[in-house]
Amino acid sequence: MALFTTTYAPKNSNQVFGQEKALAELKEFITNYKKQKQKAALLYGPIGNGKTSSIYALAKELGFDILEINSSDLRNEANISSFLGSALGQQSLFFTPKLILIDEVDNVSGTKDRGCIPAILTAMTNRHIH
Repeated sequence: MALFTTTYAPKNSNQVFGQEKALAELKEFITNYKKQKQKAALLYGPIGNGKTSSIYALAKELGFDILEINSSDLRNEANISSFLGSALGQQSLFFTPKLILIDEVDNVSGTKDRGCIPAILTAMTNRHIH
């Protein structure tokens, strides 16, 4: 039996309600990524307002694969560097573009996730990841 949240998750941006402006800005950012000065988008807001659902809906709509790491994963420097290094270095089998989702980045722990934020910043500035 599928989870309710999976079964009824939005399949495209038209099915996400109450976030029209944010969705339009995010879609613009994604579709024109190579022209963007900033290399990451930060979504913030209260729990349950559709941040993650919006990402998945836009990815599906635009034909992107999503590579996700969230707070249930160990996100220390070594793991995040490995994840981002693989994500940034791999080409998909069918050349499908990728979105990298680091969900719940506000929950990065100062001890068990040590080095996570600097590793993310390194990846965003296109420096080499080990």
